[in-house]
Amino acid sequence: MKQIFIFWILFSVSFSAHSQGTQQSPATDIEQLSISDCMLSPQDWLKEQILLVGTLNISKLRDTLMQLRYNLNFPFSTRWACMLALARMGEKTAIDEVLAKVSTKKTDDNMIYLFYPDLIYTRQRKIFDFLITRMQDKNGNCFSANPNNPQKIDCGYRIMELLAPVISDFPKRTSSYKKSLNKARKWCKKHSHNYRITGV
Repeated sequence: MKQIFIFWILFSVSFSAHSQGTQQSPATDIEQLSISDCMLSPQDWLKEQILLVGTLNISKLRDTLMQLRYNLNFPFSTRWACMLALARMGEKTAIDEVLAKVSTKKTDDNMIYLFYPDLIYTRQRKIFDFLITRMQDKNGNCFSANPNNPQKIDCGYRIMELLAPVISDFPKRTSSYKKSLNKARKWCKKHSHNYRITGV
């Protein structure tokens, strides 16, 4: 709880400074280093803390996240994290916005490695339905994990690997990727209305 309290203070200070477009009062080198390292450089630190807010469903920060996701003074990675956190917390508009961002993009390696893990994080059925639909689509837009194999593979394999740990009773992968994917597709089609999302 102490870490959450510290984050809430730092998050509030950072949000205020960015949203107002003003600089904080002069600080010593040590203070500048601390603020820079913890809040702004790298941005990934802030993103992870925002995602933690969503995971823990800290309702007191919901309004702050709602404002921040549209604040162009913050980089896309921060605003995207806010949308994901809100989606995780069940905010319908955020869920719809997250889907709107990804639904028009084709499924390929970039989408799977950069965005689909974020979709898994939300643990929202509507978003999982989208992922399952993409897994069902047959396409060859992804490269094999084997760097010596230049032939592209069905992206469904990659999506299957993302879904397997977070859906209860999802079919276990066998030694054959092709058979595993076919089995997963049949299982998802059969359980499209009653599959259960698990995990933290």
